Amino acid sequence: MKRNKILCLVALLLALTLLCGCTLPAEVEEMLLALDEYINQQNSVKFSQLTYVRPDSKAFVELKDNAVSVVERTEKADDIVSQFWILYDAYDLYYTMLSLADIHYCQNVADSYWKAEYAACMEGSVEVDAAMEEFYYAAAHSDLVDELEDDQYFGPGFFDGYRGESVWDQPFLELNNREAELLNRYYELAEGSGNINRSYDALAEVYVELVKVRKQIAARLGFDSYAEYAYLSQFSRDYTPEDMEHYYGQIARVLSPIYAAVDDSGFWSRGLSYCDEEDALEYLSGTASNMGGRILSAFDFMNEYELFDISYGRNKFDSSFELYLHSYEMPFLFTCPYGEADDALVFAHEFGHFCNDYATSGYSAGTDVAEVFSQGMEYLTLCYAEGVWDEDRIDELTRWKMVDCLCTYVEQACYACFEQRVYALPEDRLTPESVRALYEQTAREFRTDYPGWDSRYYVTVTHFYAYPFYIPSYVVSNDVAFQIYQMELDDPGSGLRAYTDVLESDESYLLDFAGEMGLESPVAEDRVYSVAQTMEQILGDLIG
Repeated sequence: MKRNKILCLVALLLALTLLCGCTLPAEVEEMLLALDEYINQQNSVKFSQLTYVRPDSKAFVELKDNAVSVVERTEKADDIVSQFWILYDAYDLYYTMLSLADIHYCQNVADSYWKAEYAACMEGSVEVDAAMEEFYYAAAHSDLVDELEDDQYFGPGFFDGYRGESVWDQPFLELNNREAELLNRYYELAEGSGNINRSYDALAEVYVELVKVRKQIAARLGFDSYAEYAYLSQFSRDYTPEDMEHYYGQIARVLSPIYAAVDDSGFWSRGLSYCDEEDALEYLSGTASNMGGRILSAFDFMNEYELFDISYGRNKFDSSFELYLHSYEMPFLFTCPYGEADDALVFAHEFGHFCNDYATSGYSAGTDVAEVFSQGMEYLTLCYAEGVWDEDRIDELTRWKMVDCLCTYVEQACYACFEQRVYALPEDRLTPESVRALYEQTAREFRTDYPGWDSRYYVTVTHFYAYPFYIPSYVVSNDVAFQIYQMELDDPGSGLRAYTDVLESDESYLLDFAGEMGLESPVAEDRVYSVAQTMEQILGDLIG
């Protein structure tokens, strides 16, 4: 747990005064002013009143240089730990400002100021990450490293990954800078991606280049594939790409026929009832109130400090997400609504992330586990919606969510399988033409190539660009969340208790997390057949 921010600022001032003399570098002084600003604001103002200051990656590097010099000459482990907290809080500040720029940019992608701020923050983040890594390597090579790995400090094995030579040399920095540049280019193109005919070629080229760069990054880090790197290093998963390849095959064989039958029933042509911002807020407010306890506390905090944006805007970025503003110890959620009833469930999804971050002060469990909280919240709101909306509307939303659940299994598995296959392509076959053909082939296997479908649509999936290999989390976590829903249906209150009991879980591994809750492994051999049976019972009239 992070220590008091005031103490951090005092320690920072003392350390820099000793190391730099009485006059601090201008960049560092500006960083101190920003630190002071967020200390004064922390947890005391609404989101709209938070101050944004463009973070300075050069100032962070100066802090790192000072910290490394302390590491190299000190004889006390406490001195190194103090420098770590100085850097860590400055690191949090950098990414808090990046997140603020991201949120404001997504609220209006036509705003040139926030577009420039977000781009600048993204570009500087590579230098900041490299500097933080350099500090860890310096500490790992300190004569005090054994003492630093004591339980009272970093813990056993903390520096195991930093005992060799740092990979953050100039070529590696250039690869990461290139990735950041391509991501900025993607966001520029995505602003006008409503016309697929106009933007497809450019977006396809960007995607291919991103895949090539990321494969090089994984190779530089010593991994055999980017998939292996993502699973082990990025997401700490306790299942492998090979496990998921088998799982995807099961989904295609067992669930895709049900998916196709629902599609053939004309279900999607029926549409959903209208839902505006007030309706969505009423839905979440009412269901949170019915659930009470920690869920209601999280909602009240979010509402009091206006830590959400579910408004309608012509220039909003077409995505939904939740971010944690570490320096202010506040989560924030964002949705881009379409005006239909399922907007309420999108709000609930991101609120599930919010609850997890609120309970853990932003130090949530692994990605897959975090997605259980978001998808689980969707299902739970359905069980606690009595008296919130009228009965017909709740029935409509529940039925829609059951079909959406089936789509999560099939469509997200299709995306994830396609992505894994793209990154497995050899260099000479990694072209826009080959990628498009691969997407068409995969969509046919999963039967997601509905009438009017276009094999170019993969470029509209944000996760392929911004969050590589995140999509598998939706598939497996949805299964665990669906099991929580089944618990609640069988024994009202049991699913909610199971959900709230683990809100502060620090478990990083999904299969272990499911086991702790007494649930099945999503990738167990017979699990897909159990899902199919439940879907056939609920959606029987649609699939014949």
